[in-house]
This record gives sequence, C-alpha cells and structure tokens, in this order.
Amino acid sequence: MHPIFALFLALIVLGPWVFSIWFLLRRRALNAGSPFSIAPAAPDTRRLRLEFTADGTEYFRIWVVNVFLSVISLGIYSAWAKVRRIQYFYAHTRLDGTPFEYLASPAKILKGRVIVVGMLAILIAAANFSPHLLYLIIPVFLQFFPWLINKALMFKTRNTAYRNIRFNFTGTYRRSYWVFVVLLALSVTGWLYPLFHHRRKRYIYNNIRYGRTSFQFQGEFGPFYGTWFKTVLVGGIPLVFLGLLIGALPYASETLQGLCNLLIGGAVLIYIHVTLTNYSWQTTNLGDIRFDCTLDYSALFFIYLKSIVLIILTAGVYIPWAKVRLLRYRFENLFLITDQGLDEFVADAEEGQATATGEEVGEIFDLDFGL
Repeated sequence: MHPIFALFLALIVLGPWVFSIWFLLRRRALNAGSPFSIAPAAPDTRRLRLEFTADGTEYFRIWVVNVFLSVISLGIYSAWAKVRRIQYFYAHTRLDGTPFEYLASPAKILKGRVIVVGMLAILIAAANFSPHLLYLIIPVFLQFFPWLINKALMFKTRNTAYRNIRFNFTGTYRRSYWVFVVLLALSVTGWLYPLFHHRRKRYIYNNIRYGRTSFQFQGEFGPFYGTWFKTVLVGGIPLVFLGLLIGALPYASETLQGLCNLLIGGAVLIYIHVTLTNYSWQTTNLGDIRFDCTLDYSALFFIYLKSIVLIILTAGVYIPWAKVRLLRYRFENLFLITDQGLDEFVADAEEGQATATGEEVGEIFDLDFGL
C-alpha cells in the first residue's frame, strides 16, 4: 500500500472517531466538568476556591538549586529539596486567605529513604545470588507492603496543617491489606481494576481526618466501571485501526505507531482521570463541607501536551513552569461548599485536635505510591 494512500485512509477511518470522541468529551466537560455533576449550591452557601499563587520563574530558581545540590551530594540533599519544594507550593496554596503548611523533617525523610533503598538492595542482591530466593522474599514483602502504605499516608497527612490544625490518617492494616494486596492482585486481569480504583479512593478518603472531623467518600463503584470500560472500548477501536493502517507503511512505521498510540492512549487515560477525579470530589464531604471539582478534559489534555512538547524542546528546563501550570489548574478547579462559616468549622475541628494528633508524629516513611 502506498504511504500517501495509507495516511489518507487513516484520516478517513480515524477522523470521525477522533472528532466524535473529542465532541462527546468536550460536551460532558462543559456540563459541570463531569458526567456526574452535583446539585447546585443553595443561595446562602459559600463556595470557596483554592488559590494558587506560585510563579514559574520563582520556582525555577528553587528547582535549579535543588537539582544542583542533590547531584553534588549524591542524592543526600534530595530530602531537603523535597521539603523546600513542598513548603513553597503549600505556602502559595491558600484557602479563604490562609495558606497550608508542610511540617515534615528532612532528616526523617532521608532516614526513610535509606531504609527503602536498603530493602531494594536486599531484593536485588537476593535476585542476583539466587532467583529462587525471590519466591521467599516477595511474599514477605507483600505482607509488609500495606503497613508501608499506611505509614506513608500517615506521614503525608500528619505533616500537613491548615490554620495550625494537622490532618491525620487512621487506616488499618487489615483494610489496607485487602485493598492493596488482594484487590490489586485480582485486578491484574483488568476486569476488576475499576473496583480496585474505587476501593482505593474510598479507603484513602474515608481515613483522612482534619482535626476530629473525617472525610466521607460516598461514591459508588458503578461509575468507575462505566467510565473505565466505556473509554477503553471507545479508545481501543481507533488504536486497532491505527495499528493495522500504520503497519502497512514502509517507513518509520514503529515510531509513528508508537507516537499515535501514546497520543490516543494518553487522551483516554486523562479523560478517565478527569471524570473520576471530578466524581470522587463531588461525592465527598468533610463534616458539613461538600466539594466540587470542575476539571475540564480538553483543557488538561492540552496542558499536558504543551508541557511535554516544551520540556522536550528545552531539554527539561521548562519543567518548573509545567509543574506550576498544572498545579494551578488543578487547585483552582477544586471548591469547598459550606453552609456555615469556615471559621466556625475550623473552631469545631480544633476542639478535637489533641486527640486527633496525640500520637507521635515521628513516622519516617515518606514515599510516593501515586495515590
């Protein structure tokens, strides 16, 4: 098949699919940012939006210093770099005029990273010495994994504060084991992954506290299944046609197919992320406070696309601006809806502060699991 004819055929076949998907997702995004919209707030309620005032140029100076010191210190400074980075973002994230605080100790972060690196070194050494040892070590690690996740979430929440009141995480090992070992293992086939996605959200949201008040996630798993399978099916059909058509091209077929797969696959995953993030926040409350999230699929897609292109063209220099742009968009599309004043809610939360944060905030595990 001639390359020109193959490209023309690809446009004919894929064009209607791409336009239809874009039009459908765009229309849904405009309808309150999600196919699962919440009822409008009553006239006497307050709708508070997070304000993000970070500046890309200002963060670039912090980022350059962090990268330089982390490299010359062989990674030791990375713990201090992370605290400095998060404190900068927290200080520029305001709710009702008050910024958030990050209270973690770099020394504890470094200690936790040393422990994790030691664990990985043991796994690698065991694999090199005798691959059969992994059959003994991995089951032990799986028993340890839920505990590690809980400690990481405790570290993140307990070192986050708003108006001098800390957040907290109260998850248990048993529930964490069910979600992050049993359901995760069962979701490998793909059919149970939406259930795992829902249970993971519910476990994390329901175990976060602000003072004495717990978050409550009320979302059902039906929308998770519907969103996952519908978008994967719709996105998978063009990918199949794309593979068949580009496979006929005699030149650079693998590279072209890979780029197109990444573009379409990324678009599908971003839509799933936007839809379920909006739905999750819209079905969550903190006491009498409700949430609304209005992420727009097409807007977030082009933010990612622009960021990736500019990061490649600038050899990574654009990373700080990309980070700030993405965080600003996410934060400024998250709202709190409350019938009472935020001061009254904070005062109520503060009464339970002694019991909520009475445990020692000395956890050393600061890990990122993409939660």
